[in-house]
Amino acid sequence: MSATGEVGFVSRISNWVVQVDGLPGASLGEMVRFEQGQLGMVTALNESELEVLVLARELVVVGMRVARSGSVFGVQVGEDVVGKTLDALGENWASRVKTNGTVGNLRPVDVVPTGIVGRKKIERQLVTGIMMIDLMIPVGKGQRELIMGDRKTGKSFVVKQIMLSSAKSGSMCVFAAIGKKRTEVIQMNDFFTKSGIADRAVIVATTSDDSAGEIYLCPYTAMTIAEYFRDQGRDVLLVLDDMTTHAKFYRELSLVSKKFPGRDSYPGDIFHIHSKLLERGGNFEVKGMQLAGGDISLDSNGKIYGARSIDNYRFNLRGNLKVSQEVADKLQILSLVEKQKTADGAYPFTITGRVTKPSIRIGEFKLPI
Repeated sequence: MSATGEVGFVSRISNWVVQVDGLPGASLGEMVRFEQGQLGMVTALNESELEVLVLARELVVVGMRVARSGSVFGVQVGEDVVGKTLDALGENWASRVKTNGTVGNLRPVDVVPTGIVGRKKIERQLVTGIMMIDLMIPVGKGQRELIMGDRKTGKSFVVKQIMLSSAKSGSMCVFAAIGKKRTEVIQMNDFFTKSGIADRAVIVATTSDDSAGEIYLCPYTAMTIAEYFRDQGRDVLLVLDDMTTHAKFYRELSLVSKKFPGRDSYPGDIFHIHSKLLERGGNFEVKGMQLAGGDISLDSNGKIYGARSIDNYRFNLRGNLKVSQEVADKLQILSLVEKQKTADGAYPFTITGRVTKPSIRIGEFKLPI
């Protein structure tokens, strides 16, 4: 309220969609807060009132005050979300306690997809760990793939195997459970823990007892978290399970909002919102990480060791390379290392590459020597 000074009132209620009077400066996608703490998102601007989607289990009542936030709806993202199960608002799923996202990493959940200029050709294969898929219908990193099938035909097994293989290769896995049973969310969390990949996985979960607004928001939150790790230089596998459920809840919200129904009562923009969401996935040009220099060492096998901990990052290292006499001659064909020694016998260097094998240090990779 202190940000804008505008306060309105709930005039009408239709389940999880409410009409609000008295917020003339509100914009589409803006976050609003009700007087009892519930959050909402502006979804439509009518001539005399706003349409707000309630993002909470607790119902609102007519006459309740509503305040603008002055900012679009977003979630806190950061390294502290790794290994956790979150709800659609970015809070802890089990306890509903807010996570301490990295300061400055409040990201909007609904953004315009990156254009074709920021994308690049898919050239690397995503190893699924399932031989028939890898040999007959290989999937590329950055490719969008639809898994279809009847119930109990093994779709979940395929997804789990792909996530397991990707996580072990160093990728980050983000799993969105859209309107699932609580037992299914717990089982997926147990799978990550028992498989030893919980430190490279994030679950965004909504269950059938959550509000329709939270279930609608779930894949957007998962996509936002995936984009954060993408911007850190990591490969990210995002699984949306499943978009059919998402479409059903969006149909429910559209009908109570009195949008004109189409085939099977789905609104006419159902294809637009799904295509816009999925278009945010792909193979993108990401700027490499700039890591500060420092002293690292090179052993006789050409492996570099250092004091930093990075996992599947593009990097650009600068510092002084200290080598043993055994490998000093090999540096003559390593063009990235300056040939002049410093006073303490170290070689200034600049190395650009990618670490794909997790390590407690900087990682291990072969130098071209």
